[in-house]
Amino acid sequence: MLLIFLYDRDVALSRISIFRCSIKRSDGRVILALAAAMSGMVSHAAAPPSIEDFASRPQVENVSISPDGRYLALIQTRDGKALVVVDDRQGGKDRVLHPLLGEPDQFLLTWCHWATNTRLLCGLRAIARERGSLFPVTRLVAVDADGKNMRVLLQNSREAQGQFQDEIINWHPGPPDTVLIEADEGMSASQLAGNVKVYGNVGTHGLPAVFELNVVTGGLTMRQPAREPIRHWVTDKRGQVRLGAGYSAGTV
Repeated sequence: MLLIFLYDRDVALSRISIFRCSIKRSDGRVILALAAAMSGMVSHAAAPPSIEDFASRPQVENVSISPDGRYLALIQTRDGKALVVVDDRQGGKDRVLHPLLGEPDQFLLTWCHWATNTRLLCGLRAIARERGSLFPVTRLVAVDADGKNMRVLLQNSREAQGQFQDEIINWHPGPPDTVLIEADEGMSASQLAGNVKVYGNVGTHGLPAVFELNVVTGGLTMRQPAREPIRHWVTDKRGQVRLGAGYSAGTV
């Protein structure tokens, strides 16, 4: 029997406020992350790392620069929680890093990347539990460089569903403000085969389609329907879907 784990309401990103509430400010400024990381390395160089240090998250990770070079975004760890901060490189010599996203409960920030000169996308990962089974889920959030117009993308969409909702395969497919993303086509449980056991709301049971996603409005347009047995699609630099990879009966 095929088990499908594709959606769980308990880990849904349902409120934008959870990102802002988790951002803590002590003096209105965020410490320059790169300098903090370097100073921490120097101070601990003489002693072996503790178990806590070894298992802790990096102080700085996933640095991304906007296409026009103006904004720099990174994921910074503060008090064990991740925080997305942005540096406006045109802000002068006294500029500071401004917080954009905090890490909500149950989720981990895993990556951020600029989709446009001013629109940042970030992926989040969680472990969901349903009927005694554990399985990973991912979600996708978009926000402007100034912290405005925050939006959770794909989630609860009728067009696209699934367990993984942050798998972008092309960042510049042509139309403004769009990326190409893999996700299951929307499908109800009654449309699935009889030997499939459904957990939550699902789509094409792990066979992704390719959608053109507007990162500002959240609008979706189908580019490539799901097709058995394809599990991953590849595009050319112009955003045309050219190749699919999958397996069937032990054959790739």
